[in-house]
Amino acid sequence: MRTLLVCPDAPSMLGSIVHLRDQLREWYECLPPHARLIQLGTDSHIPLKTSIYYVHLLHLGAVMLMFRHCLAGLRSFEDREGLSIEQRKVMDEVLNDGILAAQSSAQMVYMIREASRSVRHCWVTM
Repeated sequence: MRTLLVCPDAPSMLGSIVHLRDQLREWYECLPPHARLIQLGTDSHIPLKTSIYYVHLLHLGAVMLMFRHCLAGLRSFEDREGLSIEQRKVMDEVLNDGILAAQSSAQMVYMIREASRSVRHCWVTM
């Protein structure tokens, strides 16, 4: 995420975001089948399931950081209309992914808490 901080303009920022998004997708695709979220509904081993949820929370946190950076970029890059159609599409995808990541994170935190019967903790995201 460090490369996002040194981008002087919207095209550079979006280029960095595309690169990081591709890396995150590649990481997810390399996960073993038992570590994918779709498999967790069938696995009854609670400690393993909880550990995998924590890994996915970190992944979703990275997605939310890209969302946050896009929002910050919208303020500092004056006018979104100056972006090309492709750049606007990328920004819209990142913003939609960020919202989905936040919703998924909230669901995972709830499932972790329910599955482990843990006490409530304060979760700070981003």
